[in-house]
Amino acid sequence: MSDVPVKMLSKRNCWMLSGGDLAVRPGLRLLKAAETNREIVGCFTVDNVNTQEVWHYIVDVSNSDDTDVNVNIYDDAFVQVQSLSVTSERRPRAVSHAMVLEQIIISSPDFPTLWGVVGGGIKEAVKVASDSGNTHIDIPRGLCMAWGQDRVVICSGATVYVSDAVTSTGGSPRTFIGANAVPRPGNIYGLHQDGSGNLVTCSTSGVWAWPWDAAATTIVQGGWQKMSEYPTHDFRRTAVAHGRVYGLTRRGYRVIDREGTEENNISEPRISSGTANAIETADYRTYARMHDGEHGPIINLTTDSAFLMADLSAGFGSWWTMTHAGEEAHIQGTLRTTEGDELLVTQDGVYAYGGNFDGTQTTAGGTQPSAIMLGSFKLSPESSNVIRRVHFGVDGTTAKIAVNGVVSTKTPTQVGVVLGTSTWNGATLFRTAPIQSASADFAVRTDEAQVEVGALNPLTRMSVDVSIVLGGQSRKRRA
Repeated sequence: MSDVPVKMLSKRNCWMLSGGDLAVRPGLRLLKAAETNREIVGCFTVDNVNTQEVWHYIVDVSNSDDTDVNVNIYDDAFVQVQSLSVTSERRPRAVSHAMVLEQIIISSPDFPTLWGVVGGGIKEAVKVASDSGNTHIDIPRGLCMAWGQDRVVICSGATVYVSDAVTSTGGSPRTFIGANAVPRPGNIYGLHQDGSGNLVTCSTSGVWAWPWDAAATTIVQGGWQKMSEYPTHDFRRTAVAHGRVYGLTRRGYRVIDREGTEENNISEPRISSGTANAIETADYRTYARMHDGEHGPIINLTTDSAFLMADLSAGFGSWWTMTHAGEEAHIQGTLRTTEGDELLVTQDGVYAYGGNFDGTQTTAGGTQPSAIMLGSFKLSPESSNVIRRVHFGVDGTTAKIAVNGVVSTKTPTQVGVVLGTSTWNGATLFRTAPIQSASADFAVRTDEAQVEVGALNPLTRMSVDVSIVLGGQSRKRRA
């Protein structure tokens, strides 16, 4: 019999630990549920540099009226300090913010632009006269961000508006003049800042960059550079991570701030799974949304309760599903704690990563997540091989192994520490439980080995190596 390695094509509910080990994703703890009868549509966190506090801004909409929008401000413990009601033209398609010298601008293409002071309240922004003497114009609505140290940019339609510079002695992020309204060749649906500080717009005419020093003068100047031909036709189709700009593609996503980059195919393979149907869609540009994440882009499907978590440094990505009752896993963005930890935000609530169960901060509230890896191996039709065994490794918990939909579960003998039994002394030290083999026997004759392996419980480590043992060749098939 021969031992053949299997290339695992997709991972679900997996995560890469800091030490490089593959593991079941951490638990997801609900920190803050959406307000009663409302759904979250946007969020962000800002810092008060003077007090080291963070403030969470969560935008939600009524379950029964898409034009009924509230902008809520919470402290780090999610105690609400303000809820401002605004009227939106439709369910907000995007929510963005910019902060300059403790002043904050909140902007959306669908409701009036807001202004406030970090740590204080917010209200609808009112235009302020320019110190330059130039005639000021109405404050636009659209996508916004801070550019450099002292200016706000708002993109509305095919125009880029740049505010007056804000200093300690004058200027306001609510001041826009006609001379700093810059027309562009296509409608803008993504606005980012790359690792070099350049302003990057993602539009129907491609991806363009504006050098950071273009904002150094009262009237902005400097030439635009076209980074790629990648077209963006709707909001939340692009994101920035590790200084690079990414965009959705038909099969997944790719880097879009330069030409010739490779597409990352993120669909799960269609195999005979013992767990669930494959996570896939016909075109991610149409049926998915992209968000900035700490480790890489976060991509959620609008047609399925699943989202992709990418770890660019590890060259890794995994689809995650959630086990909380009623949670559809429609990601709306991320927040950040005082310690800098990322929080995941869905339309139903705010979640923290950590621990060994899904639920609230103290109580389990869902079926424990299990990780699976999917792979396939083509065999010679003439040989008609028989799969006799599959080898896989976990660190002591129950392992699931399936071949062409035939499922087997195994719990390997654990040689690590046993709580309540092992003694911690000079001779016996507590240590991480080692990965143990969990082999399962099969008798499946096939021309394509469709293999699924997995493990239960968050943070369980798994082997990245999977192999199958083939029996001897059978008699040749009749022609």
